[in-house]
Amino acid sequence: MPKPPSATKTQVSNILNRPFVRPLLFYLALNVIIFLPIFKGKINLNTHLLISSYSVFDQLLPSKATSWDQFRFFYPQISYTQTQLKAFQVPYWNPYIYAGTPHFANFQSALFYPLTVFALFLSTYSYWNFLRFTPYFLGAIFTYIYIRNLKLSNLAAFFGGLTFGFSPLMLTWGEEIVILPHSIIWLPLVLYFVDKFAESKKFKYILILALVQSLQIFSGFVQSYIYTVIVAGLYFFYRAPKSFKMVTAFFGSVFLTFAISAIQLLPSMQLYILSARNAYKPTDLYHFLLPVSQLITFFAPDYFGNPATMNSIGGKGATYYEGVFFFGIAALIFSLYAIWHHKNKLISFYLITIIITLLLTINSYFSRLQFSLQIPFLSSTIPNRALFITTFSFAVISAFGLEFFMKKRSAAIKPVIIFMTFLYSLFIISPAMSLIFKALYYADKSANALISLRNLVVPMTLFFITSLALIFSQKNDRLKKFAPYLIIGLAIIHVYLFASKYFTFTEQKFLYPKIKALEYIQSNQGLYRSWTMTGDRLLNNIFVPYKINYPEGYDPANINSYLQFTSYFREPNEANLQRTVAELGMRYSVDQTLGDNSKLRLLNILGIKYILGNKSAKEEFEKYNFKTVFADQGDSALAVYENPQVLPRAYMVSSYENFAINKKGEDTLDGLKPIFIRMRAENFDYKDSVILENQTPNFNPTKGEAVVQIVNYGPTNIEIRTKSQNPKILILTDNYYPGWRVSIDGKETQLLVANHTFKAVSVSKGDHEIKFYFKNNVYKFGAYISAISLLFTFLLLLFTGTRKNSDKSIKQK
Repeated sequence: MPKPPSATKTQVSNILNRPFVRPLLFYLALNVIIFLPIFKGKINLNTHLLISSYSVFDQLLPSKATSWDQFRFFYPQISYTQTQLKAFQVPYWNPYIYAGTPHFANFQSALFYPLTVFALFLSTYSYWNFLRFTPYFLGAIFTYIYIRNLKLSNLAAFFGGLTFGFSPLMLTWGEEIVILPHSIIWLPLVLYFVDKFAESKKFKYILILALVQSLQIFSGFVQSYIYTVIVAGLYFFYRAPKSFKMVTAFFGSVFLTFAISAIQLLPSMQLYILSARNAYKPTDLYHFLLPVSQLITFFAPDYFGNPATMNSIGGKGATYYEGVFFFGIAALIFSLYAIWHHKNKLISFYLITIIITLLLTINSYFSRLQFSLQIPFLSSTIPNRALFITTFSFAVISAFGLEFFMKKRSAAIKPVIIFMTFLYSLFIISPAMSLIFKALYYADKSANALISLRNLVVPMTLFFITSLALIFSQKNDRLKKFAPYLIIGLAIIHVYLFASKYFTFTEQKFLYPKIKALEYIQSNQGLYRSWTMTGDRLLNNIFVPYKINYPEGYDPANINSYLQFTSYFREPNEANLQRTVAELGMRYSVDQTLGDNSKLRLLNILGIKYILGNKSAKEEFEKYNFKTVFADQGDSALAVYENPQVLPRAYMVSSYENFAINKKGEDTLDGLKPIFIRMRAENFDYKDSVILENQTPNFNPTKGEAVVQIVNYGPTNIEIRTKSQNPKILILTDNYYPGWRVSIDGKETQLLVANHTFKAVSVSKGDHEIKFYFKNNVYKFGAYISAISLLFTFLLLLFTGTRKNSDKSIKQK
């Protein structure tokens, strides 16, 4: 007589038999295999490219040409968020870039995303790996849940989840923009709760829908939410019964989403209005639109090369990861099969969605129209981000295709295979002809042809095996039961091969490594700023992890007034704004930079005390009285030069009653001609103004009449003591932004703006204690709205749950 199973085995069996557990374990196992190097101590960040791209690191390592934004933007941003949170401070402001810039208000800080809580417990590199690891299996299981609710089989739902959650789009976007997959994984759950509401008409699903959409906003990429809510709205009207009550409930969920997310939305909208995104020409984004030829990558992802193998030949259009159409060979076959023979209205919906998103992505009248419409957030962003809707739509259709294949006994799949064979033949013939006739017409394209042919090998091999399995199993029940598992197995192998090719795992020692010259600056900079003149200057936000104050920055959300201020010194006659980067623009020799009084004044005003340069330029620097304060005695070519004319971060200039600005520059203040002072950024006309004209490089703002001492400097709290014999204007060369306030001797006073972008305040004679502090009412108002909305949501959920249990009890009695 067999022994009864133990209690432990029974519990394990019960857990495994619960819905979603087994597919979740499969997805998690695949995730672990892909990210196995992080469990061996490596970091999923292309640090080799960081080290090899800049001579200051003095090393050349093998690297892939991927993940540029990860080490120059996202990792520095995440490291700053974590540093502030571990210090139990709200990261409102980042002082290390752009002469100060909002951090909290930046959507991509993802401060309120639930996974951010792990930043408190993990090291920075472990937290980074955690963010990289999590979205794929979550996206897969969310898609599985949605498809299962459509009454498709477990296998079809598993295949659909695999197709979306581990799609090349998800893999490449995650490798390039760490937070983007975290944003798009919520799409299937949003549609799932739309369906649950449409099926049951229960109000609780509207509440849960709002919470899920709020998570998508908090994840840090609002563009994904906008696309999601548009699709969800169309989906709702397609799936739900049409009634005033239902429509009102859906729009109520959207409103509730905004209310719950107000703590992030309101500050971010304020920053958007004041940023360069609101000032540049939308036509500047035309070059990101994809050519029609990019559609070939539906069949072969690397037909035009891959940056990971340094052979990209795509030419026009967005970068590789912003033009990923491929979602799997088997998934493509089953999608075309479902579309070819479908009688399901839901497939029609997703097919229309695919067509619309492709029209918005491919360079056409429709894609350019969205820019001219000036839609907030959408018209100032790359439209290719809508491709996650395309990929998800195909994933759902492919699940239907697999379901149809398993249930129907027909040869209907053969026309699809013949059609795809014809297309693959064309894809082979075109580059092959280039090679055959290269002596006549295609000599300059022979290398590109070889790349295309070589990158057809894997997808065509998978297509050949998958097609054989489908054809031979079509009328054989035993083979038909086995074939889907073989096909899914091949798809998993392709996912692993693609991820291994594109992903980079490197040693932690190369993560912003120690450099003696930078260590000198760290130890001696105080509150001054530093800059680089090494030819391949360290641009962007690379100095943030080193905690070095830097006057430049890279961020789509930035303060427009600072970009205008720095742009003046690059192009005197026009702003020449860039969408994401504020640079001083001095890509010249030492003589061209320091020998130009205008450029030298800018360095002085910004408080740039140290310049990281080459030892070979010592004589040039010393010619302009820059002192060599550090020279690496090893093989490094680096040296640090000190600027003797630098202005302090805070200084005082003469103040006049009823001071009036004369745009012709006729009024002067102690050599500054003129110092522009205004109360609000929006009232300043930059184009008609002359900034700091004729200021002498060795200008002494105090002339011995005033003493300024910064006694405390924090990101959002700055304390300064002043002593002057006459009324003065105190200038702090940190960016002005709404929410900054100032008090003198404990009494709040009016905050002014000097030189178009810096903080200033009028100070009477005598001794004073001045505090600049950040207290933005928009942030506070958003926090109140979010707190009230969350409380309201959870109380309603509790009430609906309690009422449901009460109704059950009454029925039982």
